Amino acid sequence: MRVSLYLLPGITFLIISFAGAVPASSEEKMPPWQEEFEEICSMVQAGDALTKEELNELIERADKLMEEIKKLDIPSKKVYLFRLKKCRKFFEYILELKETEKISLLSPV
Repeated sequence: MRVSLYLLPGITFLIISFAGAVPASSEEKMPPWQEEFEEICSMVQAGDALTKEELNELIERADKLMEEIKKLDIPSKKVYLFRLKKCRKFFEYILELKETEKISLLSPV
């Protein structure tokens, strides 16, 4: 069987088109704890814009998630715990800054 050179670009186009149409259901979904981790640590970028209540909530969520991650039996557990602690400390730092700002604004100069 011989394929004409004129048909080759069309066949190539079809192969590439269908290759991208493979359903994504074959990919693994992130576990719930990892989704929570991503949600919490993604808020670091918006840390300065968060309210005190939001910062306190993120700190509480990080504490709960740390306990959950400690129970896991995965090789990357230490890495996730380290990163989550860093995120939590950042939120505490921003919260302290906001408290200090409030106090300095209230005190007479």
